[in-house]
Amino acid sequence: MLFSGKNKNTRDYFLHTQMYDKTPDPLLLSVHGTSDIIGIISQDPDIRQNGNRLTVRVESVNGEKVTNESNIIAVTGLFPTYEYGERLEITGVLKSPKNFTDDNTGETFDYITYLQKDRIYFLVYQPKIKIISTNAGDPILSFLFNIKHAFIQSLGTEIPEPNASLLSAMIVGARHLLSDDITTMLRQVGIVHIIILSGYSINIIAESVRRFFSRLPRAYSLSLSALSIILFCLMTGASSIVVRASIMTLILIFSHSQSRSYNVVRAMSVAVFLMILWNPMILVFDSDFQLSCLATFSLIYVAPIFDRKLARFPNPFELKDIFIATISIQALALPYLIYLMGYVSLFALPANILTLPVLPFTMFFGMLSGTLGLVSTILAFPFSVTAYVLSSYELFIGRIFAAIPFSDINIPMPFWLVAIICTIILFFIVRFYRKDRLTINNLSVVSTANRP
Repeated sequence: MLFSGKNKNTRDYFLHTQMYDKTPDPLLLSVHGTSDIIGIISQDPDIRQNGNRLTVRVESVNGEKVTNESNIIAVTGLFPTYEYGERLEITGVLKSPKNFTDDNTGETFDYITYLQKDRIYFLVYQPKIKIISTNAGDPILSFLFNIKHAFIQSLGTEIPEPNASLLSAMIVGARHLLSDDITTMLRQVGIVHIIILSGYSINIIAESVRRFFSRLPRAYSLSLSALSIILFCLMTGASSIVVRASIMTLILIFSHSQSRSYNVVRAMSVAVFLMILWNPMILVFDSDFQLSCLATFSLIYVAPIFDRKLARFPNPFELKDIFIATISIQALALPYLIYLMGYVSLFALPANILTLPVLPFTMFFGMLSGTLGLVSTILAFPFSVTAYVLSSYELFIGRIFAAIPFSDINIPMPFWLVAIICTIILFFIVRFYRKDRLTINNLSVVSTANRP
């Protein structure tokens, strides 16, 4: 959870109860005190600096079988370690999650419903755990998670910290490896999105695969690109942001395979519709998904306006496109981001202009370093050095701007004000399109619309 959501009970209660009325198995509600729980680790363990968080799909409680899908989170120490697909016997006390107050804004985060969207209803702290069996999960997911862990370990061998953790976050979404100081610094400067797997990251992966298999027939190279997107999405945990970006990229690949034009608005609409159909609760309780959609929508419709206005200016090293993309994303996303986080970065624009041009190269050489490092340290060495230099540059930019006094300022913003600001912005967007008869598909900057 990168962005904190606020307590939205008063405005989304009806939507919540009508669209997604899911409750835990009655058996879980009836237990009291210490319980014996049998379940399978259903997600890649979330390894943090202060311990592990295991998402467990419950099979039985105190010997009685659970019929409704229900998950719990087991909060454990750093050792021993556990793996996806292990069937565990967990002995502990089930605790209901509690909402908490954001220190920056004083607003209440609805943690209870945030977990419920993933059918997680209880937590158990520091339980006694016994491994009953292994390989009880999906073999494909188990294989993909093993690849991810091997890749992360390879990066850690080839590249010093904190660069290795930064690259792992960029490439495979392992944000938990980054220290709190680094994450806070990136957020403070406004470039935290470089460690968030997004459409930009997905496109880099797809394009790398396509180029690698470019000598194969077109149908094979596109098919392999699509397969790599699906497997990569599963390997990184299939977060809402990655799923949305993956669906849009798959539609793009399909359009190319059929020699049809790609309509980014339709692609986004299809992706959002399918995701809400699968889990309606992400619409109101997944702030990462909400912010990602706002940023993409803003980029799609605002970027062409800036592209038209700045058409006379040169575009060396695509810096103008980066400037337009950064400004456009902020149009609708910034008010909501301030509402979520309670502050705004004053140097987000220059920090993004300085870091985004090297981001694709950082990811590319990082991928080569981690992959070749599985085979030979010598083969990986030149790519590791390059990835280290580029990631060091990005960390340097972050530290420079974070060291400036008042690089971020607190701005508590109520939701009603966000709604008013976004409504005004939408009014001017509609007015501009009607007045200038501006279209989306005829402007080059929209090729970046799958980045956020």
